[in-house]
Amino acid sequence: MTIDEGVPAPAGAVETAEQIPDRYLGMLEALAAQAGEHGGLAVTLFFGGGVLTGTLIDLAQWEHLWLEAIATTQPRLADGLRKGLAANRAEGAASSGQEADSFLHMKDATLITGKATRPVELWRGRASAVTGWTLGRYT
Repeated sequence: MTIDEGVPAPAGAVETAEQIPDRYLGMLEALAAQAGEHGGLAVTLFFGGGVLTGTLIDLAQWEHLWLEAIATTQPRLADGLRKGLAANRAEGAASSGQEADSFLHMKDATLITGKATRPVELWRGRASAVTGWTLGRYT
């Protein structure tokens, strides 16, 4: 499978070029997925409301971190969500399906809007909302 004509996708990568409008950003998302559970890729995303800088991660890592964050204050809710996600996957409605591919996931990010900055532990947003990006973190 390829992400872009003539550019092979990393082994195990989900085809994202169809869902992410920018094929190069789609390739970065696929590379972040290759990095595994503790990996990621430092990027800065630009969108209509500001700038988000942090670590691009795959959906599986984001889900794991998201459930951990919920479990710190609501362990029963996290258990229910975990069971619901597992049931969806068992029924063939895996979270890595077409809808998930149109989203980007980040951790340890900073949101910059005007003069304000705000730390964002986990972020999920539509790839189509991104108007530009660069490698690395903005400091």
